[in-house]
Amino acid sequence: MKNTIDENIKNIIEKKLVVLFVDKSQMLINEIFLMLHNTQDEWETKFAYSGNEALEIIRKTKIDIVISDIDLPEMDGIHLLAEIKRSHPKTICVLMSENNYDKQNKAIDYFLRKPLSLDKLKKIILNPVDFLDKNKIRLFILKMDKMPTIPSLYLKLQDIMKSEDFSFNEIAKIIENDVTMTAKILQYVNSAYFGLRYRIYDILHAVTYLGLETLKSIILTLNVFCEFTDEEMEKFSIQNLYNHSLRVSCLVSSIIQITATEDRSAEESIVAGMLHDIGKLIFIKNKPEIYTEIFQINKDKGTPLHTLENQYFGVNHAEVGSFLTEIWGFSPNLIDAINKHHNPHNALKPPLNINSAVYIANILDHDSDSREITDEYEKIQNYLDKINQMQNLSVWCSLIDNLKKNSGISLN
Repeated sequence: MKNTIDENIKNIIEKKLVVLFVDKSQMLINEIFLMLHNTQDEWETKFAYSGNEALEIIRKTKIDIVISDIDLPEMDGIHLLAEIKRSHPKTICVLMSENNYDKQNKAIDYFLRKPLSLDKLKKIILNPVDFLDKNKIRLFILKMDKMPTIPSLYLKLQDIMKSEDFSFNEIAKIIENDVTMTAKILQYVNSAYFGLRYRIYDILHAVTYLGLETLKSIILTLNVFCEFTDEEMEKFSIQNLYNHSLRVSCLVSSIIQITATEDRSAEESIVAGMLHDIGKLIFIKNKPEIYTEIFQINKDKGTPLHTLENQYFGVNHAEVGSFLTEIWGFSPNLIDAINKHHNPHNALKPPLNINSAVYIANILDHDSDSREITDEYEKIQNYLDKINQMQNLSVWCSLIDNLKKNSGISLN
């Protein structure tokens, strides 16, 4: 990890929130503009006078929050927000009106009653959970001196994959130029985590078998895990954390096979398991003294690491990890799974999916040494019973136990 934040990452995390106001009244738009004139350092504002104009802006610009009046020309605010939510589900949609609006509508995240005031706008803009969490993480990461560099090999692969006619042969040839990475990828694909009955000797076969997303995550993960001194490796049990990530990845893949209907779903699950704890490495590299204390409290009292991280830093490794994977361009499903892997309320929802799989795999691996019935284990039992998958729990526990008997993959 280098001592300055990677420029690409810095540009992304320093990006201000973009808010689009939509209202047919020129007078109101002028009032909002004057009201927010002194807040331009906090967020960027854009304005539209109709639904179609708003949609045109959204097609050209990434908008974080849309605040629209209910009464608009061409289409009303409700239909506008529904269209925005359909095409941009992560955009926060706020409806405003002079009259109350108490109907249930999935497209509307918040309702704002007119007349407007600066305090009302600040509250509605800065308090939505999604943005509040992301902004909190963004500010935390901006204070970090040492952030993961994106490997040049990873960037080369991304460039090639932008082409519609790239081939696995091209990918394999680029990887072969990196002797160390080639050896690591072959070690990984031939490990117990895949349980192949035959051995893969050439990188082209490995790339074809693993898939591109898994390949990218291996490159990123090794890059981040290997940027520690021998002293840090031993002090924070980096090798154990790496092996835990690989076991979780393997178990998530096994769990998701029950429901995965597409190869992409299975591949995403492997990557999510591999990267789910990557946020811990950011804390270790940037706040080693504090994280030493956190480690000790976790060992002495059993307080979960993510709970202690929230107490000490105001953010936890799941949030930091999901933020990084978003910057690195992974899929929304994968990002969401990493973010929720310590949140059973949001992760354990029917049907079985990548969110619940990562949560289950993480808990089963952590609890495998004692096999005590913890609160988390009971939640998993109740969830599996509800979705008629209880018969698989013992199979998954056995898989973890067998993987733990294996020595894992050395980072050295």
